[in-house]
Amino acid sequence: MAGNVSEWTADWYSESYRRGDTRNPRGPAEGYRRELRGGGRFDDAVNLVLSRRFYAQPETRAPDIGFRCAQDASR
Repeated sequence: MAGNVSEWTADWYSESYRRGDTRNPRGPAEGYRRELRGGGRFDDAVNLVLSRRFYAQPETRAPDIGFRCAQDASR
C-alpha cells in the first residue's frame, strides 16, 4: 500500500488522535487540511511506510497523491 501514491484519508488532519481511539481513529469534525498516509513514488525509501501521516490542502493535486478504494469484507 505504500510506494505508489500517498493516500488521502477521510479525516481532517490533527497533530494527535483523541485518547482511547485505538481502532480506526477519527480526526476532527472539521479543519482546513486533509490527512494523507503512506508515501508516493517520489518519496525517499524511509517515508514509504503506512504509519507516515501528513497533510495537504484538499485542493492539492500531485502525480504521487491518490486514494484507495476499499470495501468491508462482510459484503
